This record gives sequence, structure tokens and C-alpha cells, in this order.
Amino acid sequence: MTMKLVFGSILFIGILSFFSFMFDRMDIAKTSSWPIVEGNLLDIQDKSFSIPILSRFIPIRIPHAKYSYQVDGKYYEGERTSGPTILFVRMATFKQPEMIMPDSSEILRSIREHNTISLKDLISGTKYKPIIIRYETRHPENSMPDPNVLQSGVSLWWTCVILCGVGGLGLTALFYHDHTIKPVDDPSLSLESALAAQRRRRG
Repeated sequence: MTMKLVFGSILFIGILSFFSFMFDRMDIAKTSSWPIVEGNLLDIQDKSFSIPILSRFIPIRIPHAKYSYQVDGKYYEGERTSGPTILFVRMATFKQPEMIMPDSSEILRSIREHNTISLKDLISGTKYKPIIIRYETRHPENSMPDPNVLQSGVSLWWTCVILCGVGGLGLTALFYHDHTIKPVDDPSLSLESALAAQRRRRG
């Protein structure tokens, strides 16, 4: 029963990845005609997605990005979360966004004033390069970052293929095994056994 639960969970996540992939495609098509604006990528990370038993064998991650942008002088923040992806697939398909290093003049000024510069100052001065944001004209709070930000399409597709394949084949093999070892209830055999027992009693 435990193995059926494991393969069932694998298949379920694979199906979930497929639907996430399809919803992503639909969102991209829906927002393709929206106006664009340059925005800032505030944070991007892969959040862990823990599932009992399964997490021991297949680490799952949920890509997530937070960004900001301005429309007509008004500031907005948005978030985008992708569907579940396998960690090693995500690592193989994801390319980190380009960064902008702190201005060299600011670094030199800090060194002259303090004779040193801390790692914290370097990190705080490092930012992501601007990204493209699409927003809805009548409701600018509704937005979507460029697909190249999360880069979830390829990882979702391959996660779907791998997990649906493993989960589907695993469940098929387990059910087939259960079917082959199940005893066959043959009435004729039972009747023959009963007649043989009756003859033995008479003899």
C-alpha cells in the first residue's frame, strides 16, 4: 500500500505540473496584448514543497518571484508563483537573472571613508537588471512578468513527463503484480474437490 501511495503521489504531482504548464501558456497568451513597462525584480527563489515519504526520493520546488513597477507614477508590487518542479530539472533549466553590481564610485567612496567595505554593503548595492512587466490597462495592479524571469515552462514540462512516466509505470506494475498473484476462484475445481472428499468418506 505504501508503494502505491508513493507512485500515486508522484503521478499526482506530474499531473499538477502539466496543468500548471497549461495555465502558464494560457496566461502568456492572455497577456500578450497588454502594454509593457520596465520593472524591478525584488526577489526570486525556489521554495521547498514538502510531501511525506515522497520528499525523501524526489525533492520538489516551487519557483517564486516578487517584482515592482510603476504605471502613471503609481507604484505596484506583484508576485508570480509557478507549479511544482523537480529540483534537478529546475537546476538544469534555470539561468539566474543578470545582476547589476554596485557603482564603483560608491565602493571607492566607502573605502576612503571607512578604510573598508562590508559584505553587507556589497549585497545591498547589488540589484537585478530591470525586467519587462505586462499590466492590464484598466487594472494596472494585474500584471505578469516576462516568462524569461521565472523560466518555468521547460522545467514544468519535463517535470510532468518524468513524474507522469514514473508514477504511471509504477502504479501499472503494482496493479499487474497484484492481479497475477491473486488466487483464481474456479467453481469447477471446488466441485471436484467436494466430490473427491465425498467419495473418500463413502469408501
